[in-house]
Amino acid sequence: MGLLKMLHDPEMNKWAQQKAVEVLNSIPSQDLILEAYLFGSAVYGNFTADSDLDFIIVTKDQASIKQLQKEVYTARFTDIAIDWIFKTKESFDERKNFGGVCFVAFHNGMKLR
Repeated sequence: MGLLKMLHDPEMNKWAQQKAVEVLNSIPSQDLILEAYLFGSAVYGNFTADSDLDFIIVTKDQASIKQLQKEVYTARFTDIAIDWIFKTKESFDERKNFGGVCFVAFHNGMKLR
């Protein structure tokens, strides 16, 4: 498949969403993840070969965030770039209805967990 065709291929969005689930499921400490959202081009229908996956991971506390960060930042996801945002449940709930990235993920993203 040529690059130009890939840039306009709806299958790219499907691939990105499947990849997001695969990446999320590869995190060892699954029990620390209370909620997980995918947002950005992978959800909005304009994912391209140059796009990344955008995640917000919601946890119960800062200790959980530190553990999950250690796991995802040392993992090797070689076929795609990933942006990780971590929030405590309290912080996410305070922000999800007031604009910003939490609002975008909650209202326009795809809840994966």
